[in-house]
Amino acid sequence: RRVKANPARPAFVGYLCSVILILAFTWLYTSLIGPKGYVFVGHRSPFAFAAPLSLFLAIRHMPLLRFRGLVLEIARCSFGIYLVHMIYVMILFKIGLYSALPSPWVAIPLCACIVFIASFATIKIAGKIPYLRRVAG
Repeated sequence: RRVKANPARPAFVGYLCSVILILAFTWLYTSLIGPKGYVFVGHRSPFAFAAPLSLFLAIRHMPLLRFRGLVLEIARCSFGIYLVHMIYVMILFKIGLYSALPSPWVAIPLCACIVFIASFATIKIAGKIPYLRRVAG
């Protein structure tokens, strides 16, 4: 009898590899060029494309019984999160949070968490407004 392979494991490994490559290349770029470089987290970076795609595939194939409600709520709001997240990225750049942090190793994950939480909260609030509910999820 054949055991079906779970695609969550290789997808999660792909996510970890993408994140490690983003961090490593950002560190290398920063140490060689001088100023903080966020070239590898930009929308043109193949790693910035591969990381969320791999994470999406990993979560999609994981048995998330304990966190099923949260995962479904995030999935329901994902289009709205996608639509508003760049507003928060620009706000963080404007207030100088990216450049104020000591290194990309801290700045990238911290800013990503702030952007995600702020975007999710915005969509949850927008979902309570009747005309925005359709877009917000």
